[in-house]
Amino acid sequence: RVELDLGTTDAEVRAVLPLATGQVVIVGSVGRQGSAQAGGPAARPAAWRSDDGQSWEEIDLPDDMQGHPAEIYPASGPVGHLIATTRQLWYSADAISWRKVHEVSDDYYLLAPVAGDEGFVVPVGFTEDGDRTILASGDGLSWFEGRPPVGFPGVAPWREDWLAWGYTTDPMTISLF
Repeated sequence: RVELDLGTTDAEVRAVLPLATGQVVIVGSVGRQGSAQAGGPAARPAAWRSDDGQSWEEIDLPDDMQGHPAEIYPASGPVGHLIATTRQLWYSADAISWRKVHEVSDDYYLLAPVAGDEGFVVPVGFTEDGDRTILASGDGLSWFEGRPPVGFPGVAPWREDWLAWGYTTDPMTISLF
């Protein structure tokens, strides 16, 4: 057991990203306790890296990485690393330098991305009618949108492809596609 000394007692860890260099990066947020208090500063995304898993250095994330930290979802795979915030996707090849690669309008919200050998898939919710769509990328940089044939609550990498599932209520069934 290792106590994480991240320079604050108000940190939430969302993911641990092991790097090919032997380093490890933690992605999460800081300031959740302060933001819960009246007049406290807003929580913000945060990331730290370590060579040994014991000493940690905070990574400077882009100032415009928007989204409530409770809605920060990281994913990591052979193609690179991805952070989804409420409305933005951020890509990094090394989990240190991040760039915004996609943004959705206020009518949508991004859900947890999934990484696989073939890239990334990100479920997208639609705020008005509950309709769902998906975003996909083979390289983390260019994205295309698709609509699943039924509701889209899940996706997972499977062999060299993707497996998704959705629920319907009339008739009550689970569909794989």
